[in-house]
Amino acid sequence: MLICLNYQDYQLCGTENRDGARHCRQCGKVLRFILNFLNPGSFVDARYRIVRLIGWGSFGAVYEAESVENPDLHVALKETFDLDACKNFQQEFALLQTLQHPNLPAFHELFTSEGNGYLVMDLCAGPSLAEVLKEEVTISEAQALEYLLPICDLLSYLHHQTPPLVHRDLKPANLRLTPEGQIKLVDFGLYKVMQVGTLHRSARLQSSPYLPPEQLRGGTDQRGDIYGLGATLYHLLTRVEPLNAIDRLLLSPDPLLPLCHYNPLISPHVNAAVLKAMQMKPEDRFADAEALKRALFNPPSA
Repeated sequence: MLICLNYQDYQLCGTENRDGARHCRQCGKVLRFILNFLNPGSFVDARYRIVRLIGWGSFGAVYEAESVENPDLHVALKETFDLDACKNFQQEFALLQTLQHPNLPAFHELFTSEGNGYLVMDLCAGPSLAEVLKEEVTISEAQALEYLLPICDLLSYLHHQTPPLVHRDLKPANLRLTPEGQIKLVDFGLYKVMQVGTLHRSARLQSSPYLPPEQLRGGTDQRGDIYGLGATLYHLLTRVEPLNAIDRLLLSPDPLLPLCHYNPLISPHVNAAVLKAMQMKPEDRFADAEALKRALFNPPSA
């Protein structure tokens, strides 16, 4: 299939089109700028059949795929066009395979096929929190905290690995609710093993409202995930996407408004905890996920 990358009114079209199409069926423009992804029914490495495209970006895609050997087994198949990145991910993948946590999917294998890399993991079939946010349903403070309490514990688990594991892309779209009511942190190809004194660059850096400012400069650590979790909570509790770090860096004073500006029902301690998690300087945030959890779930005594 062809994904239209034309812009209309400053918005990316992103419409799926059939192979061989010359004009986009949505915006009508010539399909000059496109991404080419696998069609449903296509096979990868003769072992997986593509069921549907789940999500995509300029460096690859995520598909639901069916195991040819076991048709009842459906997995998430993450494709990357950067074969070198896939090869460099081998050591990190070996570490990911050892992880066992109820809020992580299991990782099955990493392989290459026809010039692309593929990461196979459990399929989380439920909606993401980004999809929940699109619904016309208010998310209460209690519900939002219920969603993210397990993620605080998960971050503690990841950050205490040796060496620490940092997700680097914590946002509503990467938090999925399973049919059983669990929440899972997905998009694991972005995990980075953090070495002391070393900065890691990601090819997928964008001006996302959930990315900490230091990551835009190429480096982050565990406190970057604290920022992403805080920004996710901000969005859930206010239904307003937080300002991205670039806008916050360019303007003084910091234009980020407190959560209670949008939602007066927010508890003062939750408001304060989220704003602290989203501080521009890493040293001004919570030192770890345990501290953030205590601030969110243990209001100060009167």
